[in-house]
Amino acid sequence: MSKRFLFQIYCLVCMLTCYCQHDDSYVRTSLKEGLLQRQRNFLQLTTQWRIRVKHFPNTNYANLSQQQVEKTIDAQIKETAQLLKERMDDGQEDMLRSLVARERDRLRKTYAVITQGYEHEAFLTIEGHQTFWVVYGVQEVIPQEEGIKAVGYKEVFLPGSYILQSGHVFFASLNDKNSHQRLTRVPVENVMPEATSALFILSGSPMLWRIFLLGETSFYWLPEEFIRVEQQNSLYQLRSRYWYYDRYRVKERWLTERKSTDTPIQRQIAQMDLSVKFLIDPSKRFAISHFEDLMGQLTFEVTRWKQYGTLWIPAEIVIKQFAFDVSGGQRVQRDGVPILIGAKVSKRQTAQITIELISVDRTRERRKLKDLLSPDLVLTDYRLGLVPPRAVSYVFEGALPNLNALERMYKEQQQWRPPTQARGSPFVWQWIPPAILVILGIVWYIRGRIRGG
Repeated sequence: MSKRFLFQIYCLVCMLTCYCQHDDSYVRTSLKEGLLQRQRNFLQLTTQWRIRVKHFPNTNYANLSQQQVEKTIDAQIKETAQLLKERMDDGQEDMLRSLVARERDRLRKTYAVITQGYEHEAFLTIEGHQTFWVVYGVQEVIPQEEGIKAVGYKEVFLPGSYILQSGHVFFASLNDKNSHQRLTRVPVENVMPEATSALFILSGSPMLWRIFLLGETSFYWLPEEFIRVEQQNSLYQLRSRYWYYDRYRVKERWLTERKSTDTPIQRQIAQMDLSVKFLIDPSKRFAISHFEDLMGQLTFEVTRWKQYGTLWIPAEIVIKQFAFDVSGGQRVQRDGVPILIGAKVSKRQTAQITIELISVDRTRERRKLKDLLSPDLVLTDYRLGLVPPRAVSYVFEGALPNLNALERMYKEQQQWRPPTQARGSPFVWQWIPPAILVILGIVWYIRGRIRGG
């Protein structure tokens, strides 16, 4: 083991033995450095993963009337049709009707699938290139259509920052031998917020996929003022009652709009001692072994490890998702926050995902970010917001514009863009935010609609 690592362990042990004079900031600093070093190591590696997703049957959906189902589908169809209509030229009404009819049929099939439960697989290849990761993913499409069995994508993750996405590629087989080669040639097209990854289709927060599979440090997503570090046997528990997680906004916007630590909701959360929890194992060079979200509805657990040199890599991760069924009770206001008392609450598992490490090796062919972003590349940037979409198109000139510059560009483009240009598009689907194009995403839309009434 390296002298640096042994020194870190020694410092931690000394701090524990002197717990009476213990200052949480020292442990926190050591954990930060350990997790950051782990991230640097992962940025040198190429890993391959197999992902098996199992969604359990949901009797709540089965009990819905056909009228409720059609109402949910109509809401999605209305939004999709409006989005398409805004981007299509006049005289394309027949194409619009055809696309909407196809989407309605797909939604009905998807609803039937999630009512009965379903399983699907995915494969990921993650390449570390020192300053960024490139993720190549291929996953089964649910429901499958003739000639389309899987969808592939390429995403570039910048540590603690944005995601660069390619368009999607459809395959006739999940195990298409040419899928990786084809995906490497697909150009990057979009700049997305940190949590707007195609990985959300596989369940759970994309931030957690970044932390567990890419090796990214969790401190990127935990506000300093909310963090607590506690000892749990030989492990460290990193807790926070707030963390950055928004699929539709970038972290900078989340920061400026973040609620105070002293709001009624935050006081309620503090009183109930609710927090997200990461377990960190210093004996495995600060590897994160477990995660649990605020309400216990999502857990990540490393069940097997692989040692690669001095680095410990998860060999198997089991993700479990839960839902609460609530009945009865009375709504009351407490400190301005509506809460439910006297209700009957039952917890049930809705999904389980098993991630297996297939291989790990050092990245053989190093690439630079400029190799993926040619000077004449036209990017569509969604960092100003996805819902509603506030896209800005520009030619890449060596660096991404900051949010202030992007805001100015957006206003300028809205002023000079003629109505016909705003609506015209040789390929209408390119205007839809990429995540919407993945058919599995419809599952989460339906679930949200049903829960929201």
